[in-house]
Amino acid sequence: MASRVNICQVNILNNPAEFTSKFNLEITFELFEYLPKDLEWELVYVRSGTSSEYDQVLDSALVGPVPEGRHKFVFDAPCPNVAKIPTEDIVGVSVLLLRCKYNEQEFINLGWFVSNEYVDEELKENPPAQPLVDKVFYYCAQKIRKNCSKKFLDSLCNLLFYLIRKVEIDDLRVTTHSIKWIEEEAADEFPEANESVGHFFSFLLFDFRKSYRNFLLLKKL
Repeated sequence: MASRVNICQVNILNNPAEFTSKFNLEITFELFEYLPKDLEWELVYVRSGTSSEYDQVLDSALVGPVPEGRHKFVFDAPCPNVAKIPTEDIVGVSVLLLRCKYNEQEFINLGWFVSNEYVDEELKENPPAQPLVDKVFYYCAQKIRKNCSKKFLDSLCNLLFYLIRKVEIDDLRVTTHSIKWIEEEAADEFPEANESVGHFFSFLLFDFRKSYRNFLLLKKL
């Protein structure tokens, strides 16, 4: 059966942002028929292309029951837990997945690749062995004096973070699955929605890494 939900638009409101900032997604979707149960939205941070062990579900939200028509809401989710990411994978390319389920069946996921890069040029050229993701340069606070001008403080605020993330919104990948929207539909008409999710994560991240490398090469030409 055709999908009863159409995701019209997803705007990432704080992009680019500090690595430690929350994700803020403004989601607009349309229902073609009333759904008596909740839609479950889930935001996943994928850092490894070889294992789902390091995938992090940042947050989930239930929306519903939802009447027919167009709807909009803002989905806030925390940044990934750095302690759960391998050190060598913190800086570089990652994947952000927005998944939506109905009645415990995933029917769509949207994927973007995310670049996590240092702001400071020196750190870009000579990245430390232990990635720096703290929000502020703590040593700066010790050097700020009470008589500093507002202009100086404003300029300093632009340097008060190490790592910045950028969601590449122009390279959106969408995968859909057929599901049972009502219990009366025959189960054998529909494949398992989540059957190959792990393989999809791996393929998606590999594909994004390749695309991102090509993107960087083009920028240097």
